[in-house]
Parts: sequence; C-alpha cells; structure tokens
Amino acid sequence: MKNGIVCKVWNISGDSEKKSSSSQIKDSIGYILNDEKTEIKLSEENISSFNSKQLGRECKYIENDIKTVEGAYVGSRNLTTTDISEAVQEMMNVKQFYEKMNGRAALHGIISLPVEESDIERSADLMALCNDVLAEIFPNHQAVFAVHTNTENLHIHFIVNSVGLDGRKIHQPKNFVRDVLHPSVNKHAEKYGFTPNSEWNKEFKNENLNYVEIKMNLRSMIDIAIENADNIEDFIKNMELAGADVRIGKFISIKTEDMNKAVRSYQLGTNYTKDSIIERIQTRKQAFESIQINSYVNLKETAKDIFSPNTNEMKKYKHMSPTEKKEVIKKLKLGQNPWRIHQTTKWQLKNISDDLNMAYRARDYLKKYSIDGSAENALNRILEIKKMLSAEKKELKERFQLYKPMVDIYREMQLIERKAYLYEHEGVQEYRTEYEKYRELTRRLKNGYGKTIEDVKNIIDEYNNQLIYANAQLEELSLEYREIKKFFKVKATDKIENSLIDLIGLSENQQMARKGVFDADISYVCSPDNPNIIVKIVKSPYVDSSGHTKENVSVSVLSKYGEVFESCDLKDSNKEFREFITKIEKEYGFTNCQSFKDITLASTFIDGCKSSSSEKVSNIKSSKQTDLKKERKSYSFTQAINLLSTKDKKGIYVITNSLNPNYMGVVSSSNESISIKILDNNGVEQEEFIIPSFKDRNSEGYSIITTMMDKYGFSDSIYAFDDLETAKGYKAENNKKNNR
Repeated sequence: MKNGIVCKVWNISGDSEKKSSSSQIKDSIGYILNDEKTEIKLSEENISSFNSKQLGRECKYIENDIKTVEGAYVGSRNLTTTDISEAVQEMMNVKQFYEKMNGRAALHGIISLPVEESDIERSADLMALCNDVLAEIFPNHQAVFAVHTNTENLHIHFIVNSVGLDGRKIHQPKNFVRDVLHPSVNKHAEKYGFTPNSEWNKEFKNENLNYVEIKMNLRSMIDIAIENADNIEDFIKNMELAGADVRIGKFISIKTEDMNKAVRSYQLGTNYTKDSIIERIQTRKQAFESIQINSYVNLKETAKDIFSPNTNEMKKYKHMSPTEKKEVIKKLKLGQNPWRIHQTTKWQLKNISDDLNMAYRARDYLKKYSIDGSAENALNRILEIKKMLSAEKKELKERFQLYKPMVDIYREMQLIERKAYLYEHEGVQEYRTEYEKYRELTRRLKNGYGKTIEDVKNIIDEYNNQLIYANAQLEELSLEYREIKKFFKVKATDKIENSLIDLIGLSENQQMARKGVFDADISYVCSPDNPNIIVKIVKSPYVDSSGHTKENVSVSVLSKYGEVFESCDLKDSNKEFREFITKIEKEYGFTNCQSFKDITLASTFIDGCKSSSSEKVSNIKSSKQTDLKKERKSYSFTQAINLLSTKDKKGIYVITNSLNPNYMGVVSSSNESISIKILDNNGVEQEEFIIPSFKDRNSEGYSIITTMMDKYGFSDSIYAFDDLETAKGYKAENNKKNNR
C-alpha cells in the first residue's frame, strides 16, 4: 500500500430514543456481523444492555481466533483480563460507576500496514505500536486490541472505552485525527521500523511548527504590516517584504515558504478578515472610542431592609454581670442551655427577618418594573433589561477586541517593564535585550497606532470597569428576579400577608375539636405596621356546663413590655370574639402579621422594625387615601404613556407631573405606535417622540422614555387627563397654590 501506514477510527454508537436495542444491533457495522468474518454470534438473551452488546460484539470480532492465530495477538490496556466477557463487564462497571451509560459507547479504530511490511512476524511490533499510541492519546481509558492476519495488509483493531478511569469521556476536538492521531501513529511507526504515511506530513513543510504556532506568527506578521501601512497597497508590500505571498480577491490568502498551502486570513480571527484589516489600516491612529454601559439599576438603592434583627453573640460566662450569671445558673439548673436557646432564637429571627425583608423588597421591585401591576409583567421587564445589558456587554467586548493588537503590545511591555527599568536606570547589563525590546514595542505603539502606553492602560482600565459594572447590574437584576418570583409564588399558595384571624385558625380549631383533638398553645403575634403592641393568643380546652370538652381561644392586646390593654375569650361569645378581632385589625393596623412562640422573640422582632420604614409605609397609605378622595390616580411615567396601549385601545389623552408640572405630554395611542407631543405651559409644542406600542416594546422605546424623563423633568408620579383643557385647568390651579 502506497503512502505508508494507514489509520482510521469511528464511534460505536450508544443507545437511541428512536430504535430499540435489538434494532440498533441489526444496524451495527455490517462486516462485523458477516458470517464469513466471524464465527461468534451474540445471544440477545445473555447480554442485558445495548452498550454492553455493542462492546461485546466489537471485542469478540477483533478477538476472532481464526484471524488472530488462536488469540496469540490479543492485548489490553487498563484491564485485568483479555477475556472478552470479563473485559466488557469491566468497561461497563466504569460506565455505571460514573453514571455515564448513554451516548457514545466506545471508539473503534484500525491501524493497517503496507502489503510489503505485512509479514506475520511483524505482528508483535504492530501490537507494541498500537499499545504506545493508546498510552499516549488515551492513557486513562480501558482498551482491547488484536492483530488480524486474514488479509494482505496486516492490521490491528482496537476498542477504547468512551469513559475513562477518571470519569472523563473521550473528547475529540476539531481535526482530532489530523492533529492528534495521525502524528502519534507516524511517530511510533518510525520507532518500530514501519513506513510513516507521507500524506500526513504535507499540510505544512516546517515540521518544527504546528498549526497553532503558524497562525500566531501570521497574526504577528499582519499586525506589524498594518502598523506601517496607510492603505491596502502598503499592507501588501509590507507582507511581501516579510516573506509572505499575498493574494487579494473576495478574501485575503497568505502563504509563507514554511507552508505548503495558503491560509485565508479570516481563519486567523475576526480582526483578520479582509474588511477588518482594511478598517484597521484606516482607523489605526484614531482616538479610542469609549463605550459606556447604561445604568438600568441604581446599585446604591438596592436590597432595602425594613427589619434588622439583633444578632449579638451571647456573652461568655466570665464576661457576664452578677445578675446575668444568676439568670444563666437558674436556667442551667432547670436543664436548659441558654447559649443554645439564644442561638436558636437568632436563627429563627433571621429566617423571619429574611422573609419579611424579601416581601417588602418584592413589592418595591413590582412598583419599579411592572406597568400593569402584575408580577409577570415585572419579571418580563427584568428579562428585557437583562437582554439590553447583555447586548451592551457584547458590544463592549467587540469594541475592545478591535484594540487587541495594541493590548497585546501593552501586555508584552508589562512583562519586561521592570527589567527594562533596571537596565536603563540601574545599569543591570544582563537586561539589555529586554530594554531594547521595550523600546521597540514603545515605537510600535507610537508610530503604528499613535498611542502611548498610558493611553492603552486607560482603555483597558475603562473596559474592565465597564465590564464589572455591567456584571454587577446583571447580578442585581437576577437577584430581584428571583425574589419577585419566589415571593409572589409563595404569596399565591401560602398567603404571605397573614391576617390575625388567619393566624388564630378558628376554622381549623373547630374541625379538630369535632374529631376530639384539642390544642393547648401560647403564641405572640406582631406586625411591622404597628411595633407598639403584641397580641397574645392562648389556646386551651375547657368543659362547658353540659360536660362537653371544647376549645377556647383567648386573645389579649399587650404593650411590647407585656402590659394588657384589652382581651376577649371565644367561649364567652363567638360573635363578640370575631368582632373583637376585626376591631384589633382596624384600630391597630394589624396587617402582614408574624407569629412567635416566645414573647422575647416577638419583642426583639418589633424592636428591629425600622421606624423610618414604618413611617414610609404609613405615608404611602395616607397619600393613596388622599388620591382616592380626589378621585385622581397617580401613574409612573411608563404606565402613563401606556395606559391605552396595554389594553390595545386607541385614543388621545394628556399627561403631566402630579406636582410642579412644567410640561405636558399629549399621548396618542394606535395599534402600531404611541406618539407623545411635549407642550410647554403656554401650549407650544416642543418636540414629538414616537415609541412602539406596548405589545411591541423594545430597548429603543425604553431609551426614548428615559430621554423624555431626563430632558423635560417628568417624574414617576404622573396624572392623566381626558383632554388638554382639563390638564391646563389643573396646571393653573397648581400654580395658584404654589404662588400663595
């Protein structure tokens, strides 16, 4: 056989969703099942899984006694035996251990010798060659191999388990056969006196360089040619002076004397396409173009908490006051561990505070992102912003990629900067080479790109800072998305905002009492909306005048110090009891209640509720009540301009700030788009903006909305009016109030 040794490989397929194991077996490699080539047939009853069947059949084929002179030339790697049934089982054990039973079962290959070198006496050398190749390429994988002697060309088959002893599956990168397998076979063929395949060495004449090194050299050659070129003709001349043959047509093809065939420049990367090279020549001395990541998230205002529990560590005994020591000894005598109780309390309090803070943050996020007030709308809006941020991040990376040749020079200068300094300023002669190299790189930056090392450093710093800022915003958006999703999912099923009557659980108590089950329990309920009181709930069974056992619930309103303000018992009157609960909820503003088993824990909780947040909640409620009285609803700016578009309605209306209105917007909605004409106080049109309808919203629309808000001072508290005259009347009335 001309050209020397030959090698081929193919995959043994694994399981399939489309075909059964028996069908897969029938479709396996035809010649392996040929009765003339193997006497051993598989029994479907004796082999349980497809992978083991495939391995078993393939391994039995390569061990066929007729072809291998009664098994004399059968070998293995990383196996304890060459017995086929045991070898296959060992391979399957590895797959099962790493739970990688699916996909590719194994790799089947063949190495064949030229006819003139196919004496049977060379079988041992061929086996040694195969073993060395497998040891080099698949050192951690089990393998079975056998020499076949039934053809003119002496050849060896090998089966390699797809899963290695380290759990890694065989990875075949692009050009695996050309770049990995063929060179290894050729190298070991020479070692054992076989003729290497001459065709495998023709891609590049220079055997000392691999393809990766050649690509790196070509990139460097092109970079230097661009640095000294003012047009494409100069570039070609510079390349030819460097020893390259350049052809320009639809693509740029480059060939050096070390290469057998030309390489198209686009294969070297995006910076080396024909268009990129021309652009780089034309713009090489232009100033760096800065790209700013937009601010979609105000990182300073994120993760607001309304409750901060006191998580101080409990003192060690030696640091306690006499009174504290006395209290600790008392609890220890009662069989309690005060340190463990304290730790448990801290853990419970932290969980409660985390849930409560998340609930309030989720509401803030909903107001911030949702146009129609739904959680789904808020989640979709966050995903939109993340897409816009990701697009900006991609653009940033693409822009920075254009500066890579300059950045590479800067990185190289950094590596030798210290040595160059020591030569120039300290006279360390051994670093003269680094000093000369540093000066050359400095000249390349200045002459080729019109840049200094400081210029390149600044653009790198700016890029890194912008990338950090983009990633921080994406991380915050992901957190907000998760909290909205988690909170509103829990709210829909578990009812986060517990009312007092819910926590008492009257219906559940009555159902259990009918079954003869009575509760005896004490709990303390408090609300962040009123941190001045605690409601004590005591459940206990009692016997009525008729001798029947019933469940009683006693509710007391306490100060946070334990003083009783008022109380009521269920056993006195069911109606009065429910009225009493309703009264507490209304008078004391008990909403979003939390229940505790210990009054100390409840007191700690309400102490941790920030008064400022409580005031904020109160102010919000107050302002909402005022708006309702005026029968005028306030919208965010985005909500205001989408009032009709969200409902697919057409029409015209006017919007303006709820306070200090300086400009008005006449909004016209249609199925395709929304028009906003900006008018001043005199009704003179300033500018018109067009954005997509709500259903077709995109990043461009969001950018236009942001521009309007910044330019004309629109806030997120907007009133909407049916017509221009009504809006003007409101503006006039508001101006009178401001002038008083």
